[in-house]
Amino acid sequence: MSIGQPANGSALDLRAAHEDLTGKAYRVLREMIVTRAFAPGAKVTAEGLAQRLGVSRTTVKGALDQLAAEHLVEVRPQVGTFVRGLTFADVAAVWDARLMIEVFAGRRGVLAATLDQRDEMAGLVDGIEPLVEGEDYREDTYPRAVTFNRRLHQLLVETSGNPYLVELYRQLSARLQIVNFQAHRGFRRADLAQAEHRAILEAYSRRDPEMLAKVLTRHLERSRDTVLRGLANRAEPV
Repeated sequence: MSIGQPANGSALDLRAAHEDLTGKAYRVLREMIVTRAFAPGAKVTAEGLAQRLGVSRTTVKGALDQLAAEHLVEVRPQVGTFVRGLTFADVAAVWDARLMIEVFAGRRGVLAATLDQRDEMAGLVDGIEPLVEGEDYREDTYPRAVTFNRRLHQLLVETSGNPYLVELYRQLSARLQIVNFQAHRGFRRADLAQAEHRAILEAYSRRDPEMLAKVLTRHLERSRDTVLRGLANRAEPV
């Protein structure tokens, strides 16, 4: 199935924005991929996407090249460009990389974080609270909970003050977002996640790297295990 043609005759027009069109197209397409508006395995065409976004094929080609470099799409010579799916093994590997980056960054960030960063972290955790109902996230606000949670963990890496770690994590976060949007409700244990978020805030308050490493590792390992249990019986990539 080829994707890229406008649905019901509607099309986006990125030319109205006074900024780099390739960058704009890249961000729009990246968001559509990570939220699975384009299904894993779907074929995308520069012609169809150019028509849909209201830009040139050259602009779309530049955006697709960036997405291919991030392994979000796969270019098969003489065949086409396809949205990459994530297998069970891919998700396990992503969480291993996440553990390495976040725990390393957190050990430094817990000492280096600015007051504004600490305040933003606390505000994000507070913002997630009303989105939790019992042991799970509320279905009607789940996308918002994903957004808050993604920003919280991105901010944790930013507190390290290391721009290279931040860039590595930004690329990794696309895969994390895919999993979060595809994860079934009922195995997320949002109540435990919030307790762990509070413990992370406490470690930052105490400026305690060892406490931070312990609670963050527990948080990420539990998240990994619950996600992998939920994906274990899936025959198709997410």
